[in-house]
Parts: sequence; structure tokens; C-alpha cells
Amino acid sequence: MKKIVLASITLSALAFIFLVSQTGCSKSDPVETDSTSQCKHTIVGLWTGASVNVAGSGQDWSVSIRPDGTVSYENTIHDTRQLAVGTWELKHDTLTFTTVGVYGYSIFQGAVQTWTAKYDSTTGKLSNGTYVTTSPSADSGTFTLTEVNNTCTPAIQGLWTGSSVNAAGSGQAWSVSLRPDGTASYENTIHDTRQLAVGTWTLKNDTLTFSTVAVYGYSIFQGTEQTWTAKYNATTGTLTNGTYVTTYPAADSGTFTLTVVQ
Repeated sequence: MKKIVLASITLSALAFIFLVSQTGCSKSDPVETDSTSQCKHTIVGLWTGASVNVAGSGQDWSVSIRPDGTVSYENTIHDTRQLAVGTWELKHDTLTFTTVGVYGYSIFQGAVQTWTAKYDSTTGKLSNGTYVTTSPSADSGTFTLTEVNNTCTPAIQGLWTGSSVNAAGSGQAWSVSLRPDGTASYENTIHDTRQLAVGTWTLKNDTLTFSTVAVYGYSIFQGTEQTWTAKYNATTGTLTNGTYVTTYPAADSGTFTLTVVQ
């Protein structure tokens, strides 16, 4: 009789242990994940800040760092829009980009500059920015840059790349900068000539609209006025159904695609 009781107790104990162990390892238990830890910063994108030379003279600027290794910056000097283009590289934690001024205030056209800063890939921040101008005259200074939309959530502001095609089927690759201050600009290349168009943008409900005027580039396109429209999905951070209309100097229309650089 005692053996039967002991056996029953032993079986009950084993059953209890098995039940507890199964409960502790249940697949239904939630697994905690930190979504922010999955956010990986990159150097590519749109950056804004300011540059100051050794004499203390400076201005705001924006820098577009593209995945294809090209870079460009825009600023305004004496009410004249500037555009400089070049290439960039990131070695370890050092960002270096070299640019040549292609458009803008006459004495700055052709200016060759090298820009260097430290990049923290954990925080996505740049620090210790310095530059040297080697041509046409020597100059140097410092700069600051902060990435536009340095978060894990989609935003309309930033650097976008894609292509545009007119009604005749002619098109080219382009990049668009949408800045937090409501200004917009795009760059492309037509007949080996760099183009720059500037303007403003708005986002109403899910509709992005930006209007631009071409300020530099291929002669027949300078002064071109265009309006660009697309649908923006704030959840996915994507643009679709891009169309544009050219109203001056000649009527034209077409479609475009854009994908955010991040």
C-alpha cells in the first residue's frame, strides 16, 4: 500500500515539474525587442548646418551625400545661390569630401575645397568639421552639419533620388532635397551640364507639392518653371504617383519617381 502511495506522489511531483517547465518555456511568452536598437545610421542623406571661414564670415548651407559616392552643397552668398559638386569617402570614422564650385557668385566659381569631419556611426553625428580652400585663393575654416531626419521614423524631409521622364519618353536621373525650412531644390545632368532648380515644398494631407525654377544649367532650361506632385505614405515613407507640369518657357509634362536616401 505504501509503495502505491509513494508512486502516486512521485508521479504527481513529476507532472507538476513538467507543467511548470512547459509554462516557463511557453512560445506564447512575448519576446521583448528594442526597435530603436535596429535603427542603423548611415552617412548618406541630406545634411544642414553652417560654415565659417577664419575671418569669421559664414553662411548656412546644405550638403547632399549620395550612395553613388557623389556629393554637392548649396548655399547663398550675396543673394546668389551657389552650387558645388564633388565626391566623398568615409574611412573608419573620417568623412572627407572634395568639391568644385560650378555655379554662383563669380569669384567663388571654380573654388576647390576639401572638407573633413569625424563621423559617429552610433549616433549618426558629425563633429570637428574643418575645410581648406586651395583654389583660386587659399582659405580655411570650420563647419557644422546635422543630418535631416536622423531618426528611425519616416519623414518627408531629406534627400530623395530617382528619375523623371517627360511625355516624349526622354528622362534622366535626379536628386531632390526637401529641407525642414520649406525650401526645395533638385539637381540633374542634361547634355553633360549640371542643372540646379530651387523652390519651395508643401505637404497637405498625403499630397506633396513642390514648385521650382531652374537657376543654372543647360541654357534652354534656365528659368524653367515646374510643379511636381506625388502621394506620400507617412507610414512607409514612400512617394508614389509622381507627375509634373512645366509651365514656362514651354508647356511640358511627365512623371517621376523618388526614393528617400537613408
